[in-house]
Amino acid sequence: KYASNDIPLEEQCYRDVLDCYNFLIKQKDVPPQNVILYGKGLGSGPVCWLAHKLCQEANNDASNTIQLDDTFTGSNSNAKKKTVKQRIATPVPFKSKKPTESPSSTVQLGGIILHSACLSILRLKLGTRLSRLTSLGGDVFCNLERMEDMNLDVLKLPIYFIHGKMDEVIPFTHGKALYKVLMAKRKKGFPPFWADGKLLMAP
Repeated sequence: KYASNDIPLEEQCYRDVLDCYNFLIKQKDVPPQNVILYGKGLGSGPVCWLAHKLCQEANNDASNTIQLDDTFTGSNSNAKKKTVKQRIATPVPFKSKKPTESPSSTVQLGGIILHSACLSILRLKLGTRLSRLTSLGGDVFCNLERMEDMNLDVLKLPIYFIHGKMDEVIPFTHGKALYKVLMAKRKKGFPPFWADGKLLMAP
């Protein structure tokens, strides 16, 4: 399924988190309400992707099992023809799918935790003031776009933000900007935890 077994791909991250979710729900019979999505650092990318995908599927998938589609390859059909000899991973274009009607159901989850989340990889490297970098191509883990596109009418669950104000890896401005987008849409929500010091990685 993957372009190469020895190259980390954005697509593979999404497939992995999808497989884990479906395994819990379908194989282990874990109620969706007992599942909390937790993403730290780059792990916030797959979590935001899955939350966004669950929003898209809430109206037409009563079993809470998501099917893979062209979300991974975007509208470029040539992306599906890549061979195992490919050595460079192609970023996954963000693809918005606006609902055509009012939602008839809500996403069944216990909640979402975004710990030291980034806006996107290019914004992490080039700064948060640059907007719409995905239109230039090459961006990955586009959390900002997915947060802006999430339908909060179906995502009625707690979204908890954690970020260190002195984080030297993923600047605090990223977490604060994502939380601002959420609050602009939701108006009120679970209070974030902004740590005064650095959030150190566990050994």
